[in-house]
Amino acid sequence: MANIQERNGRFTARVRRGGRPTRTKTFDTHFEALSWACLEEGKPVPTEDTYAAPSKSDYTPTTFAEVLIKYRDEVTPTKKSWRNERQFINQLLKEAEWVNAPLATVRLQVLKDWLATRLLTVTASSVSRQYDVVKSAARLASRDWEWVVPAELFQRLVIKKQPQTEKFRRPSKKDLNNVLWAADQAEVKWLRPVIEFALETAMRRSEITRLAWYDVDVDNGVLRVADGKNGYDRTISLSPRAIELLEAQRAASGVLITEATHHTVWGITTNQLYMSWKRCKKRAGTDMRFHDFRHEAASRFFEQGFTPIEVAQMTGHKTMSQVMRYSHADLNTIAKKWGQ
Repeated sequence: MANIQERNGRFTARVRRGGRPTRTKTFDTHFEALSWACLEEGKPVPTEDTYAAPSKSDYTPTTFAEVLIKYRDEVTPTKKSWRNERQFINQLLKEAEWVNAPLATVRLQVLKDWLATRLLTVTASSVSRQYDVVKSAARLASRDWEWVVPAELFQRLVIKKQPQTEKFRRPSKKDLNNVLWAADQAEVKWLRPVIEFALETAMRRSEITRLAWYDVDVDNGVLRVADGKNGYDRTISLSPRAIELLEAQRAASGVLITEATHHTVWGITTNQLYMSWKRCKKRAGTDMRFHDFRHEAASRFFEQGFTPIEVAQMTGHKTMSQVMRYSHADLNTIAKKWGQ
């Protein structure tokens, strides 16, 4: 049976008859592709009068790889995390057998087996984020592209994530001291100031590396985080220590800072920070994440007496439930309030 696919305005026909290898050929129109396929299969060739072009809703992709490729090329580039998503999709296209198998053979158990294997080497949270891409691609193909894709099949599979109490945590004082010591041993001199800056501002790793001098107002003790994770800008009030770190970095950078300067504050990429942090935590003997500094900073804001609204302004969260997920009260501080 022939299969005809459209890509970039051209039509590729695939024909397999009996035990012979699959034959493919690409044409400018669907009619030409269909006519060639009919000839290959020994079927009557349609005439211009009897031919009816298929609607989008009639199209059934041969494999899920077609869905992922279209999603990667058209949807992924519009996202902030497009590099990570593109890397995952390319990996999926290369390694997952079910993606390149006939779409009709993909069953729930096939997906369960693939995810079980994936969970052996990747955390549940990472697998969940990656599988969200698969579900999103299937849903978009069915709803917007009007492709015949079993989107409901992908929605049926649920990945059990870590409990919030295990996933979101506050670093211990011992871990923090070990990390700061390990940062001092790093070959790069910017690592410890960056870590301290994260503890003072609750900024994400990518926000720190993107921060430009243009967005910093040391004189008034504020900085602007442009285009945050949720798509909004936010303004952070700087602590005295954060101001000290920025002034020291400005003096060390040797760059003439003017109102129009777009140089980044730390002069590093997100990947450089990631790799340096990876080596740092290995030296420190801890399994901390850089994101844990954001939890620690938010917790310190609360302990210093900031209100939830004020903390939300600093962290950029839009709901109180999100803010409270980043608040971890220190038990010793609570005990002191009881007079213990």
